Amino acid sequence: MEARLNDPSTMPGRSSSGGRRQGNDEPVEVRRYVDAIRRGRWLILTLAVSAALVAFLLSSLAPDRYTSTAIIVKRITSATTDTASDDTLSRELATIGQLLVTTDVLSRAAKKVGDGETATSLSQSVKANVNPEANLINVTATAKSPPAKSAAIANAVADTFVKEQTDVTRQQYEAARQGLLQQLRSINHNDPAASQSEAAIRQRLSDLGVAQSAAGIDLRVAQRAGVPKSRTSPKPLRNAVIALFLGLFIGVLIALARDQLVPRVSGARELSRLLDLPMLAAIPFVRRRLLRRNVLTGAEYESYQTLGASVRFSLPAEEGPHVLLITSGLHAEGKSTVTARLGRALAQAGHPTLLISADLRWPTLHEILGVAEEPGLTELLEEASERPRGRALQRMLNAAIIPLEQGRRGDLDVLPSGAKPNDPARLLAGEGLDAVMDAVKRMDYRYVLIDAPPLLGIADTRALARDCTSMLFVARLDRITLDTVIDARDVLDRLDLPAIGCVPIGTRSEASPYYMGLRTPALEDA
Repeated sequence: MEARLNDPSTMPGRSSSGGRRQGNDEPVEVRRYVDAIRRGRWLILTLAVSAALVAFLLSSLAPDRYTSTAIIVKRITSATTDTASDDTLSRELATIGQLLVTTDVLSRAAKKVGDGETATSLSQSVKANVNPEANLINVTATAKSPPAKSAAIANAVADTFVKEQTDVTRQQYEAARQGLLQQLRSINHNDPAASQSEAAIRQRLSDLGVAQSAAGIDLRVAQRAGVPKSRTSPKPLRNAVIALFLGLFIGVLIALARDQLVPRVSGARELSRLLDLPMLAAIPFVRRRLLRRNVLTGAEYESYQTLGASVRFSLPAEEGPHVLLITSGLHAEGKSTVTARLGRALAQAGHPTLLISADLRWPTLHEILGVAEEPGLTELLEEASERPRGRALQRMLNAAIIPLEQGRRGDLDVLPSGAKPNDPARLLAGEGLDAVMDAVKRMDYRYVLIDAPPLLGIADTRALARDCTSMLFVARLDRITLDTVIDARDVLDRLDLPAIGCVPIGTRSEASPYYMGLRTPALEDA
């Protein structure tokens, strides 16, 4: 049994006739991931909205920054289609891009800009971008207010670099000229070839003079940076949208990771298979507004009618009274709501039904039905513990039972939980419970529905089970995990109490023209 419970995929299901059917491994469905995202939708939305708000606020508080660009052009003085020349030009442009942001250039540009700028500050705000296809170098500067500062920085860097390159080129030409002059002075005029050497040197000096006068013409500022009309950053709306989608993405990842770490039941069929119990009815979960808590949708109404019919089929009224224990694996899975609405469905079918609020730790049945909490089961158990055979117990029971519906179709009564005891487990484990349940069974009810505490973690439900004839297990699909199902299955196997089936809450429901109230938003729970 332990090995079978530890491998949920091998657990068989049970047919409505009590026989077992073979359980096949179900393929991984996209619905499992969709359900994981749906369960974590509030976490996902919270992360996304929080990220968007934080990004918007931080962007709004950030200082305005402006960007300007100056363009330097590298002119080609000799046309060539040689690939090697193209590579050389590309490397030369890349070299210019690197030289633009050297400390020497930025230091001189910072002196032109002033305003406390240094080479270090400009290195963080100036970038050079080379476009080899057009032989252009873009000098982009980003600065805070005023907008004109970014244009001043970009123009200062571009002008400084062009002037520096021009000066360097002229210095190179001047050095070459001085070398030629030195050669010219050292010519021996007695040499027969002296005249030819002198003519060649003077021709080279003439060419150098022309080149020196044209130095810097191949590199110049083609377009000066203008004052930007609008800020470049921050952009609160854009950043908020990006943060929103990033938050959604991270939230979805967290939801899927959490589902992998804490695997949940994928659906009603899997729950039925893991518990080895037939599914009597699937109840859709509907979030209710405060003023419409006692209103059922058509799908819910038909689901509870189906549940009532399934219970009557499994537990025929003529064989009663039937004491049905209704429990769940954990707290807040909807067992009290199922108890109230199942009791109403049985009463509407013409069968006298009594609802007993036996969850002495956290009673909610009296709130759902709108009745007083005291006196109730606690006072009866205390009385029965002291005088289990007295007639006073029957009188107290009759006085504590509150009629909800009376008529020819059947009666629906409720026994509230009463005052909260100090030790519910001890009170339920005593002989008083047997005396109270014997008194209840002597009454004219066909069905007695006991709203019991959760099955796991406490012993109250196991104490209640000894006076019941059958059990109904309720599970809310968006809360129950595979570990919880396995633990509940283990407890159910150890209880000497037949379980007639399970009721999953939170299933999807499709609209149908057969549902009452399809054209109206809801159906009164009456």
